[in-house]
Amino acid sequence: MDGWLGESLLSALRKEALSLHAARAFAPAGIRRGAAFAVDALVRSDEVCWLDPGNLTAVQSELSDRLELLRGVLNRTFFLGLHDFESHLAIYEEGQHYDRHRDRFSDVDRRCVSFVLYLNPNWLSGDGGEVRIYEGEHSDAIQTEVVPSWGKLLLFMSADTWHEVMPTHTQRLSLTGWFRTRV
Repeated sequence: MDGWLGESLLSALRKEALSLHAARAFAPAGIRRGAAFAVDALVRSDEVCWLDPGNLTAVQSELSDRLELLRGVLNRTFFLGLHDFESHLAIYEEGQHYDRHRDRFSDVDRRCVSFVLYLNPNWLSGDGGEVRIYEGEHSDAIQTEVVPSWGKLLLFMSADTWHEVMPTHTQRLSLTGWFRTRV
């Protein structure tokens, strides 16, 4: 979906994300959770900065309000029982990627709908960083590829959508998150 968030909020979010990155607020992204959590750059090489719902900046608070409205629309339209969401800013530097995966943990099934909001102005064909969505876990058939262009919002089902982030050829910035059910 293009144009979901207004230009001024998109620009402010991008500026804040770059400022947080410059302040070294990002950390290497991990895979799995709990005792199995690991940082493995061969699988996933981006860096993330988790947004703390109890300590949001003005920009993050405005974004949170918009995401709450979207959560309500998804619940009314699809009867998903979405209760809350979690999110982080993600940055992929040149050459970074994230191998094929799905967004729901095997031991906890709260993540229901994944969202990615792209913060990349002037993204060019050939810059890489596309999200490649596959027809299934073991299928090499590509269902679609989503270019991480400015202001695009991508939504997909967390448990069923096998996807990967293709290697980037320039810095790629996004807000990524998950609308979750109670338990």
